[in-house]
Amino acid sequence: RYVGDNTITKETYQDIKSSFERTKMDSNGDKETNVAFEQVVYVSDPENVLINEMNSLAKETLSALVAQPYYIYLMDTAAYEVYADYGAFEELDKIFDTDMSSIAYDDCAVYFNQTEFCKNNPGMEWVDDDVIMVLKVAPYKLSTKPTKNAEEVESFEFHRELFKLMIEG
Repeated sequence: RYVGDNTITKETYQDIKSSFERTKMDSNGDKETNVAFEQVVYVSDPENVLINEMNSLAKETLSALVAQPYYIYLMDTAAYEVYADYGAFEELDKIFDTDMSSIAYDDCAVYFNQTEFCKNNPGMEWVDDDVIMVLKVAPYKLSTKPTKNAEEVESFEFHRELFKLMIEG
């Protein structure tokens, strides 16, 4: 899921989808790569006359961030900063055994344009320097009743591996 105000055209969407399909990562054992990619518009330009309306809708959509079925988020830094302190994103040192500081925005986010995925796939021209990538924590980690169900654990682990692949290649 992308949260920001860059334009994702139909052609760009197809390029992104094709790039994920080339990873050959299969989330459900059907031997196909299923891609769910969508944009939530979050306006970071204070001069934009629609900033209040657009960001109000984005904040409403993202209010249930942890419960949503998306794990990997591409976000403009302005949108990320709204949620950075909520504990909703996995820390990089819990994902990687190596130091990621050379491409890290902070403890949880990496600059997307520094990832192997962004550097080596078509359709990434829309990515600005302020687009970061994060992995959302598993829903059971922030729940008041942290019971793990097998499906959530499996989905989180799949997306964790995809996140690593996107960064390291």
